[in-house]
Amino acid sequence: MAESRPRELEAIQGIVLTDAVEGGLVAGVILMCAAMVVAAIDGRSLADPWIAASSIVLGGRALAGQATWGIFIVGFFVHFLLSAIFGAIWGAIVNRLTPWARDSFVIHALAGIAYGFALWVIDVRVIGLVVYPWIAQTPTLTPLLLHTLAYGLPLGLFVALRLRPVEKRRQEARA
Repeated sequence: MAESRPRELEAIQGIVLTDAVEGGLVAGVILMCAAMVVAAIDGRSLADPWIAASSIVLGGRALAGQATWGIFIVGFFVHFLLSAIFGAIWGAIVNRLTPWARDSFVIHALAGIAYGFALWVIDVRVIGLVVYPWIAQTPTLTPLLLHTLAYGLPLGLFVALRLRPVEKRRQEARA
């Protein structure tokens, strides 16, 4: 019986990680929908966010040409692959939180916003400046808001909602 408890805890950590990947994908949908709304409000094409995502793989030349299905498909896969990876990283972080913090929607919301901010700093302001200068040349406020409020916040809240039953099982496994 005592041997099964560590296995139960490991399984629960895997569930949290899986839920966080799903949360990353859901937040990725929200982020891209918000980015398309911003593009439309700015009078740009709804394809612009997908083109920007594809430029991570295709380089700046993706921005120079006309939007094609190939560019859209590359942008789709790049965006959702990164969304899933960032969700997995979030899940690893959440697994390290104290039970009190894991059980708090407010902590998840604030930490999700902070995580979105960290992603923006790392992805756009650091990696973007060095590897993808065309991404770093965009105005800073809109991508910052998108990363924090349209990705980080939904990710934090999604995982918080999914953790409720998991956290109960985690407490039972420790008892």
